[in-house]
Amino acid sequence: MKPSDETAILWIRTKGQLNEAEKKLMTRNENEIRNFLRNRSNEITFQLDSKRRRILVNKKTGKPLEMNETLIDDIAVKINLLSGKWLIFIQKEKVDGLWENIEKLATKGKIWNAKVSTLGHPWAAKGTHVICVYTKNYLDKENVMDTREILRQIGINKRLNYKPDIYTILGIYSDNKKDFKLNRVTRYT
Repeated sequence: MKPSDETAILWIRTKGQLNEAEKKLMTRNENEIRNFLRNRSNEITFQLDSKRRRILVNKKTGKPLEMNETLIDDIAVKINLLSGKWLIFIQKEKVDGLWENIEKLATKGKIWNAKVSTLGHPWAAKGTHVICVYTKNYLDKENVMDTREILRQIGINKRLNYKPDIYTILGIYSDNKKDFKLNRVTRYT
């Protein structure tokens, strides 16, 4: 299956499996997060933002909860969601060849997991695909950087950003990071 041809689904995955964050999103660990943050405030909940994404907010104000990297890491450890991904943005014309190389890396066990957006994904409207190459533990910087080095070896030499999956669970994205009082949503570059 080629990402540049597929329109019926949003993502193609190596090994055909959901990643940890997708599983957590499906099981909605919101109660676990709320319980962990209970000492900060009883007024924490999740609600939909204007883009229909679930974000963590203060019930009284409706504003996103103020965050920092330490708190985010503490939540990730508490709910056991330590996976993260290198984000590779690539033009439609080049995605099939790169995806084939990444699938080979996953098959050989050189990378843990990966997924690629298809023509059915909103990124495709911009003529771009995104490939996510996952690691199991974003706090294991050595493994994260080893994975980056493997990507360099197959010719991905441009600047990449690494985003822990916990940011997605908390509803933190590049377009709303300032609402959470964060300067970035990536951990490594």
